[in-house]
Amino acid sequence: MISVTARYIRQREQAIEVVNTAFISMVNGLHQYNAAYPFGAWLRRIVINTVLNEYRKNNRLKSKVTFIDQDELARIKVGDDADLSEFDIDRITLVKDCLVLLPRVTAQVFNLFMIDGYSHKEISAMLNMSEGTSAWHVNEGKQRIKTIIEKRRSEKK
Repeated sequence: MISVTARYIRQREQAIEVVNTAFISMVNGLHQYNAAYPFGAWLRRIVINTVLNEYRKNNRLKSKVTFIDQDELARIKVGDDADLSEFDIDRITLVKDCLVLLPRVTAQVFNLFMIDGYSHKEISAMLNMSEGTSAWHVNEGKQRIKTIIEKRRSEKK
């Protein structure tokens, strides 16, 4: 849960607070869990919704939620998934490095769509934006990440 939260929130104490809130929500909503679906996916959705609720709440207060920066990103593990190849881990790390260079909302929408699997309809409802704006942020994120990767490759040559 903390690694999901850390993609959106930089300060560890703040991330832990959000995870604790998500855990309480999970316990309170346990009766709503459908065993036909993976528990981890259900819990992950609760965590992401809690992060977004915190963002919306704090955005009204001039956004106390601070999004992850390069130094914090380096400390986040890619995951304990033994099925990932070295190539996959390198690609994930490269994209994570690029995400911190995106504008905050673009990075947030990109994360929600590309990494967490939310639809544009769901994102538009969560962030109070149109589906078209959500799609624009994803495309803008893709283009910027592509440009950053191409620039890094040309610098290595």
